[in-house]
Amino acid sequence: MKHVLFMLAIVLLSAIPLRSSAQFGPVHDIDTQYATDLPKVGTKAPDFKMKTIDGKNFKLSSLKGKVVVLDFWASWCPDCRRDMPEMMRIYDRFKDKATFVGVSFDTDINSWRKAVDK
Repeated sequence: MKHVLFMLAIVLLSAIPLRSSAQFGPVHDIDTQYATDLPKVGTKAPDFKMKTIDGKNFKLSSLKGKVVVLDFWASWCPDCRRDMPEMMRIYDRFKDKATFVGVSFDTDINSWRKAVDK
C-alpha cells in the first residue's frame, strides 16, 4: 500500500505544471518550491468525468473505495513519453492491488491513439 501511495505521489508530481521563475523569482531547487503545494497523503481526489479513448463515459467516483493510480500525460509531452516504460513496470507490479487510470491531455484523438498503441 505504501508503494502505491508513493507512486501516486510521483504521478501527481509529474502532472503539476511548472511556473516561470520570472514570476516567482530565482528557483534553485524546483522540488522544494512545489513540495508545499502537493496534496497530502489521504487527500480525497476531486471527482471528474471524461471520455475514454473508446468514447465511453468515465467518472473517477466510479472507483470509490479502490486504490487508484492516476497518470496524467500527453503524447506531445517528452517527459511523459520517457516515463511510460517505468509506468508500465509499475502497472505490471501493482495491477492486482490498484486500478490505474491514464488521463491524457491530448486533443487530437489520432495522436492519443498512436501514443497508446506505441
